[in-house]
Amino acid sequence: MNGRLFGLITLILVIVLALRLVVNMAARGLRSKGKKLPAWLGGLNRLLNRIHRYVGIAATITVLIHLLWMWTAIGRPSISGLAASFFLLLQATSGLGMLRRKGEDRRKIARAHTIIGAGLVIAVIVHRLPGL
Repeated sequence: MNGRLFGLITLILVIVLALRLVVNMAARGLRSKGKKLPAWLGGLNRLLNRIHRYVGIAATITVLIHLLWMWTAIGRPSISGLAASFFLLLQATSGLGMLRRKGEDRRKIARAHTIIGAGLVIAVIVHRLPGL
């Protein structure tokens, strides 16, 4: 096993995390038009909502392993890798920060969590580009 494997695992987990937002938006859009959700979309939506926290924790652990492994193997991590790691750690912190919050506080943190997630997806895409 090497650090690249943990990078690939983290990439897959980040895709699953981002997919949750896309599926939730699609479900909300159908509901707002008064349409019934297809069974597969409702099931996927429930599954992604149920596992989101655990996938986020797994992504945080795997990115830390990837970062440490690449740091020791190469001597210095890439700037884009550090940025992607930072966004994921910030994302995890904001996600955990929502656990005990209620009302408007929780909505503000949830909004920030979504914005940070967009930054995370962009940082991961940039990190995966060759030469960065």
